[in-house]
Amino acid sequence: EDDALGLGISYTRFGDDYLNAHPGLTSSETILELTYQRALSEWCILQSGVQYLIDPHESGDNALVLGLRTEISF
Repeated sequence: EDDALGLGISYTRFGDDYLNAHPGLTSSETILELTYQRALSEWCILQSGVQYLIDPHESGDNALVLGLRTEISF
């Protein structure tokens, strides 16, 4: 009952003035994120996350990012 599941989507479109000042960069990028948080005990939480970046602004190569976060409260 203390677990949490999250899904996020981010889309960014860069303005023409910015793109004209920085040639060669992509005009937009999209990020998809899925996260799951599990309470292992009253004092320990583990959260995993997966992000997929589509057409990242500076590289243009799609990327997969994996993360793991631990929270310990005393």
